[in-house]
Amino acid sequence: MYPSLSLEQLKALEEELVAFLIVHGIDGETWSKINAQTPQKAEELVGLFTRTVWDKIADQTEVLKRISENESTYVKIGDNDGFLITVRKLNHQIMVHTGTKKITENRRQEILGLFSQGFERASPEEFAEVVKNFLPEKSV
Repeated sequence: MYPSLSLEQLKALEEELVAFLIVHGIDGETWSKINAQTPQKAEELVGLFTRTVWDKIADQTEVLKRISENESTYVKIGDNDGFLITVRKLNHQIMVHTGTKKITENRRQEILGLFSQGFERASPEEFAEVVKNFLPEKSV
């Protein structure tokens, strides 16, 4: 399932949406007519555009993070598996948990699932720094 893009996000992606519509043979005048006469078709086109945007984001995402006051979780996702590291502060102690997971679903769906759980994109360098600091014997 693809999360809907908000109106604000669509406005920020206006140039990409226009290019998407042009590729699909829809110019500005045609788009105005579709919006006015068949709003359901306009919604379907926006849905298709949304899927395209999320697919591109997922394809370009290698590392995700979710950080709260007492816990930081980083996930590095490859084509077939993922590696997780969680660093948790508990009673003035630092606990580190790691895990691996085979990608059983579509990789894109795995990433979208993490976004829906509050994860956001992170850089490979951020991930490497966490691994270096908390798992110096491991190279991921």
